[in-house]
Amino acid sequence: TPTTSPSLHLTINGAYNTLNNKVLDLHGTAPFAISGYGASTVQGIVEEGYPVGYLRGANAIFGPDGKIIEIKQLQYLGKPTPDKFGSFGATLGLGSRLTLSTSADYQFGAQQQSFDRAFRFLNGVAGTADYVPAAAVTQYGTRAAVWQLVMNQWVENTDYVAIRTLTVDYKLGDRYLPRLVQGARVSFSVSNPRRWASSHWDPETDLATASEQGGAAIGGYNYATDSSPRTFLFTFRRGF
Repeated sequence: TPTTSPSLHLTINGAYNTLNNKVLDLHGTAPFAISGYGASTVQGIVEEGYPVGYLRGANAIFGPDGKIIEIKQLQYLGKPTPDKFGSFGATLGLGSRLTLSTSADYQFGAQQQSFDRAFRFLNGVAGTADYVPAAAVTQYGTRAAVWQLVMNQWVENTDYVAIRTLTVDYKLGDRYLPRLVQGARVSFSVSNPRRWASSHWDPETDLATASEQGGAAIGGYNYATDSSPRTFLFTFRRGF
């Protein structure tokens, strides 16, 4: 959507997509895993009536006192595929020399399992005491005895809005240039400057863990991965 005046030019763009992902018919085949680390933790499952690669594992039900009152095995815990996703951006020109631009992506409606958080809790890393109610740990005696029974504690919504780039571009006036130079521009850009996420971790640090070569790689696991780095780039361009 462009907006133009003698001293201003603004262009805004955006994309909005929806995804309805559900297995309709397995022709009698029993549910099977396509990703994950075993039925005792979390697996990505294909099953009629559910999204492809949905996360399945133990779902612990806690009482008001924090103790576990029921553990439901092999339960639906979430799905790695988002319901809504897309991108947006804007370019703003001020006068004939200065241009500002930005681009971003977003998604809503997906979930992810974090082995990073689970293993930190299991190994007693500082700051993880509240990951599972203390009464539940006391109930089972140790963290090692309880961490696989509360797989739902390691699954979170992964809604996010991520700013991909911010760029400032300026065209230098001819009076500032040597005689042989015909046009020069300077620009400064930042990649991955900011992200807002509903999960405790970066939702884009996502392992596919397809169980076989060429198999479906839906994702859904946060484990031993780092976020894309924030980078800064200064550019000078000139013509002759």
